[in-house]
Amino acid sequence: MIRAVRLAGFKSFVQSAEVRFAALTLLEGPNGTGKTSLLEALLLLRQTVERRPAGPWLALHGPLAQLRADEVSTAPETVIEVDHDCCDEYDDYQRGDPVRYRLVCHPDPGGDPGRLLVSELSRGEARAIATRDDDAEEYARACADDYPGPPLFLVDHPHRDGGPTWAGLRGIVPQAEFVRLQHTAAELRSRLANAGDPLDSDEVDALASMMSAAVPALFQPVAGRLDMPDELARTLDVGDLARRILHLGPQRQRPRLVHNDVPVDRPGDLGPDGEFAVAYLHRHRDDPVGGRAPPGAHADILPLSEAVDGWLGHLRLAHEVVVEPVPPSGLALRHRPWFAPDRTVPAGPALSHVLPLLVMGLAAGTGDILLCAQPELHLGVDCRRALFDFLAALADAGVQVVAETHSGELLEAARGHGVMGRSGTTAPLVASFGHDRSGARVRNMEIQSTGRGKKRCRRR
Repeated sequence: MIRAVRLAGFKSFVQSAEVRFAALTLLEGPNGTGKTSLLEALLLLRQTVERRPAGPWLALHGPLAQLRADEVSTAPETVIEVDHDCCDEYDDYQRGDPVRYRLVCHPDPGGDPGRLLVSELSRGEARAIATRDDDAEEYARACADDYPGPPLFLVDHPHRDGGPTWAGLRGIVPQAEFVRLQHTAAELRSRLANAGDPLDSDEVDALASMMSAAVPALFQPVAGRLDMPDELARTLDVGDLARRILHLGPQRQRPRLVHNDVPVDRPGDLGPDGEFAVAYLHRHRDDPVGGRAPPGAHADILPLSEAVDGWLGHLRLAHEVVVEPVPPSGLALRHRPWFAPDRTVPAGPALSHVLPLLVMGLAAGTGDILLCAQPELHLGVDCRRALFDFLAALADAGVQVVAETHSGELLEAARGHGVMGRSGTTAPLVASFGHDRSGARVRNMEIQSTGRGKKRCRRR
């Protein structure tokens, strides 16, 4: 679960701002105040791991800064820090210290407003960043002598056996294995004695391979490894966070579904608009879903198709949906509509918009992070209130939900969630976004049992 995100120099976040997260977090506020920017910052971190082919550039959806030129010049560096509990079991989220991922980028010197140049990617314990004691300085000098490339960026980090460790740009290095790494670095240096500066791609691959062989448990090259501008490999394992992030866009222009039988194996394969939800539902309709049954369900563990039907009924949109193959490669989606004489919005757009959210949320694994933008679009008032029940059920089952919303009904349901004293892992949290001359400002409010908000933190 993500505990906190800190942003500086990123779009509306000119100054440093921190946002706290709970198992269910609602982002609310006017347009242009940084809600989408926060989600995009998390997607940017995921992009550093999953992009192919690897390269130093990260692509943004729109310009880096939506501010005046003089405001941009005051924040030449983009810093994204994410505190994340890398635990497999949801119950463990309340124990231990989160890991902090730090991504530092710079705008394109060529002037392209939609590109960022990565200059640093590091990982360490969230409590103590950039520890600088005598042992650390001595260790840094030794690394600078024996490693090709610049000295390591040091952060304090806990190790599984309780011993002291140091984290750098290229991975986690326990002191107990430092001598072993010295021999490895010496061997690598002898192999590359005639290499020029900078290293070419083959030598970079050799460096990554040698480091991985030196400490197999800790130096794990990730898919889509970034080659930085200095052509030195960064082999930090940020994949634990990246592979858990699921994203569903707002579908503002075209709530639609693609009725093709395409291969979709993971919830993250549904597409940014959820367009492949029908194909996923068809292929995985019998997959068991536990802990997320709709109210009134006959069992706690249901097949995916039955769980989807149950939640569609709770939303009063349909009794059931049926996906049937249409040769040679198509799929047909049929639904039995819910009779609601007081319905004020068409059921078709509402169904096509909410179905990807239901499928992705029900298919997500424990510890996954679901980012969704405006899930309330095309839904009526009662349907929006019922939608909060679904989001809360996901959070109770161990799926962290971060929803950007403009719906007063969702916020009212969050307050009602606290008043009713529903069982759950944590209280809902509302992050209220605003904007002033210094950039975006955020106020975090935890919903108490009275239904009132308790202020947690603000822009620093």
